[in-house]
Amino acid sequence: MTVATSAWVSDLSHLLAEPEGAGDVPTEVLPALLAQVTDQVTRLDTLRLILAARLVLGRRVSVAPPSKPECDVTQEEAAKQTGVPLRTIRWLTRTGRVPAYKRGRNRMVRVSDIRARIESARGQGVALTKLPDVASRHDVRGSQGGAPEARAHAGRVR
Repeated sequence: MTVATSAWVSDLSHLLAEPEGAGDVPTEVLPALLAQVTDQVTRLDTLRLILAARLVLGRRVSVAPPSKPECDVTQEEAAKQTGVPLRTIRWLTRTGRVPAYKRGRNRMVRVSDIRARIESARGQGVALTKLPDVASRHDVRGSQGGAPEARAHAGRVR
């Protein structure tokens, strides 16, 4: 990068004041300049959201910086991150109470799904494995309803 090129990159404020000067920017400087513009747009958008929220709510608002998207982890890693026993996490995924998929020999889960399950259990005041998702372990329908209807004649075989 030459001295003239670095001057263009560092002179974004001058381009903001006089946008018609953008036609004179050398092409080798454009990628770095566009990266700076994108960074400024992100900051301005965050500022706009904070100010709009403050206007609506009438009080001070703090906005967390954008976080990276959550990635799926193995059951073992989820157990370490949440403090839930591995055996419980395996049971939750095996019974379908927490969504999971298989990658190779590992079952992959999202920590946020397990944390949501923990919060749901806390809210209802029950153990993590005792949430009433299924009427009983013998209920193959997996519904909230009671036991299936009894046969009309108890002694008769189907």
